[in-house]
Amino acid sequence: MFKIETHMHTAESSACATISAKDQVLQYISAGYDGILVTDHFVNGNSAVDRSLPWKEQMHQQFAGYRAAKEAAKDLNLKVFLGVEYAYHGTEFLVIGLGEEYFAQHEELKDARPEVFLEAFKDAGAAVIQAHPFREASYISEIRLYPNMVDAIEGFNYSNHYDWNQKAIALALGCDKPITAGSDCHHAGGAHAGMSLEKNSETTQELADVIKSGEGFIYFEQI
Repeated sequence: MFKIETHMHTAESSACATISAKDQVLQYISAGYDGILVTDHFVNGNSAVDRSLPWKEQMHQQFAGYRAAKEAAKDLNLKVFLGVEYAYHGTEFLVIGLGEEYFAQHEELKDARPEVFLEAFKDAGAAVIQAHPFREASYISEIRLYPNMVDAIEGFNYSNHYDWNQKAIALALGCDKPITAGSDCHHAGGAHAGMSLEKNSETTQELADVIKSGEGFIYFEQI
């Protein structure tokens, strides 16, 4: 089995993260992972991107953490995959399989409702996971659930309370959706969950396709 982190952030692109992409790479290698999916907050969330810049420059900054992680891991035994954590008033989704070029061409989606952008992402070939669907926090105005519009549900989020995760797992089971897990790692010492793949993915699109298939992986948590 191959251990993949599906939810993590870098200080380069997420305003709430305190660990650099390079240090993330090193800590995940130390924790025995085979790959990481960099899911920095998009500009409609808690992003470190300068929103005063022209849109294409914003998108270049958006993926600075991913590029730094990719560079840090180039001679090391860790695969780096590209994703984003996309937001709608605190409701968040992990989007896998779309990159800088796609988002640079679709500025109109950043303020769209989930019913619009989720359909657009899936039409473009992405895999979408609803992240921590039952989290309660000051930045989340209400719980919004989209099980029929996503490919999987993040059942275990290490940064969540136990009961929020139990509700997420129950939602996934009730809707027959695959369950993923992620550390939601923003800081040093935060590598505690992810997916175990039967076969390691070579590209981000391969990882997206595995998630969309709902087969060939299980989620894990480690305290």
